[in-house]
Amino acid sequence: MNNFKSIKRGLLLMLTSLMFLSCVDDDDYDVPPIETILPCTTDWQPNITIGELVNKNVDGAPLLIEEDLILEGYVVSTDRNGNFFKSLVIQDSPTNPTYGMSVELDIQDTYRKFPVGGKVLVNARGLYFGKDRATYKIGSTYVADNGEVRLGRMSEVVAMDKVRLLCDSQTEVIPQTFSTIADFKANAVVNTLIKLENVQFDDITDGDTYYDEEGNTFGGATNRELIDRNGDKIVLRTSQYTDFAGEVMPMGSGTIIAVLSAYSNNNNPTPSTYQLFLRDIVDVQMDNPRFGETPPDECEEPWEVNATLAEIKALNDTAVPMEITEDLVFAGYVISNDEEGNFFKTLSIQDSPVNPTAGMSIEMNVNDIYKAYPIGSKVLVNAKGMFVAKDRGTYKIGSTFDDNGTLRVGRLSESEANAKLAKSCMDPVEIIPTSFTSIEEALEEGLINTLVTFEDVTFSDAGNGATYYMGDNSGYNHKLEDSQGFSTIVRTSKYADFNDEVVPTGRGNVTAVLSAYAPNNMVTDASYQLYLRDTEDVDIN
Repeated sequence: MNNFKSIKRGLLLMLTSLMFLSCVDDDDYDVPPIETILPCTTDWQPNITIGELVNKNVDGAPLLIEEDLILEGYVVSTDRNGNFFKSLVIQDSPTNPTYGMSVELDIQDTYRKFPVGGKVLVNARGLYFGKDRATYKIGSTYVADNGEVRLGRMSEVVAMDKVRLLCDSQTEVIPQTFSTIADFKANAVVNTLIKLENVQFDDITDGDTYYDEEGNTFGGATNRELIDRNGDKIVLRTSQYTDFAGEVMPMGSGTIIAVLSAYSNNNNPTPSTYQLFLRDIVDVQMDNPRFGETPPDECEEPWEVNATLAEIKALNDTAVPMEITEDLVFAGYVISNDEEGNFFKTLSIQDSPVNPTAGMSIEMNVNDIYKAYPIGSKVLVNAKGMFVAKDRGTYKIGSTFDDNGTLRVGRLSESEANAKLAKSCMDPVEIIPTSFTSIEEALEEGLINTLVTFEDVTFSDAGNGATYYMGDNSGYNHKLEDSQGFSTIVRTSKYADFNDEVVPTGRGNVTAVLSAYAPNNMVTDASYQLYLRDTEDVDIN
């Protein structure tokens, strides 16, 4: 009897509960909106940067954070289109970031709460931080099938407590821009927003889509390769779940903005492990013609010349480097040759193969320049973003460097040189040196960095076995004298292949590149010096 009463009482309670539930508005039991789950804050104060947190975990293994640390970062990813899933990529600055990381959280549609450019605060105490498959992450841990403890998503409940958006903090994130993939791989930061210029999708046909259901699919995503004009490549990875998976990829060339990631089983990110993730296909702008597909009997020049070498020189006659901000392209003819070692990481050009009126040197951190730019080649220079100055008496264009507190024009990186210089389609031409019978007549600033020939001259200090280079300094000066007794310097580097050759005695002709060295930038007759390309340019008997 008691058992029957108990059952009866239980059934009554169950019915009462069901009646109560049926009276409740269904909306009260829906998942609350993301704004309710993760409200913004004005109270949290960051006390550590992403970089400082990275330095606390050198080996990258999951590290439990037991201090009261609040870090901040700017959102660069969005899961609005499905290519990012339950993770939030943040970087330490909206411009020129130095560190980036992924916040792993078991929440969907994070874009509703964390807009791109919003400042995110993470209360790190109790969370785990480390490097997982080559990218830094913060979240919880889990045990993988192989027994490995890995970084994974914090639960929704933990995220409610640990992650906040700073109220009214949204700002524009400026992607770090790279003109070549080599430069990008050398300088970009994982888990940051980047922009690649002058790229196109490699090895695709018209109609190919970002995600290929039947083709090269790995782990529910498709890897496509981007290629630049130099032939360097980088992977773009697209999830099968993204809204633009079936969109057709553009066939042209142009720019792409994406989040840089990496994947490496040994946790060591290298350029070969880098991969890009698109946020939206509006970040792909490839409307220019494809490059590298010109028929063998044709040639394609990348830019149209719209300025002269003399006009570029006229932009700045001071020693203070001036950045060229206009879209200016100029051309020049190669007159120097580093094959014999007397020129080093510099390319001397003049504005005409005969009777030049202006010359300039292009500084670049490139060896064996002669292979790409033989003497007589016409070189196109895309000057925007480069720096020009009159440096110690000679006009130079390139990048900048700090010389003991003084900013000077210096060498472009190899990738910058590849992006900014191009050889014209025309075949190399003969450079006719400007001839002089008087050294004094040739010593004009306008002829610096041009090819000259001095007739009826002699090395006045030759004899007794003197070689082109002697002594212990980086270079050695010999005196070249004309028939009127006027002289100038012929300078030879200790690294020149002909440095140990004997200087000829007698009289004859010498062809060389006219240069100058004036520490105060005031060129006088004593400032001029000549650089031989090869001893074949010395015709003295």
